Amino acid sequence: MPEPHDPIDWIKHLEGPEPPANAPDWNQEPQRSPWAQRAAVGTVLAMAAGALLWFSVPDNGIRMRGGEGAVDIDLRVVALMESGPERLRKGEVYPTGQQLVFRLGATPSARVSVWAISPKGRSELGEYDSEPTPADLKNDGGLLALTLDTPGNWTVYASTAGYGECDADNCESRAVVVAEDSK
Repeated sequence: MPEPHDPIDWIKHLEGPEPPANAPDWNQEPQRSPWAQRAAVGTVLAMAAGALLWFSVPDNGIRMRGGEGAVDIDLRVVALMESGPERLRKGEVYPTGQQLVFRLGATPSARVSVWAISPKGRSELGEYDSEPTPADLKNDGGLLALTLDTPGNWTVYASTAGYGECDADNCESRAVVVAEDSK
């Protein structure tokens, strides 16, 4: 037998037993059970719905609350530590004299009142026109800073309903505990 150069010709010249009658037909599509077909379709649909939700919901840190007409407020508080600025940490006790600065955003854009309640009473920090992207709160002298000058529990509020008005649809708050300075 001559040496064929084409692999197909070489296969045609092979000798051996015939393949069994029940040998698989490799050109035929595999048969799936109805259950496997439904599971595959359901899986594809679930993945498509998940991808749609993943890409359609922005991850901008804004918490959705309330119904129509509600304004979502994003209040960020930073403590100006000796080691540098640090975001306010829940449950941490800050020393007397600590300064706080703020970033504020509102979706949709809104006029937001900011105030603090301390052991001495209420301090109005200002009213600001807030956009969806949080921005530093400033006053005439630069960044708005609140000095924690009294030991005890403090709470900083931001609300679209005005000073002292705070409910789930229009308000954010951050609690701060101030201890006696140990120096």
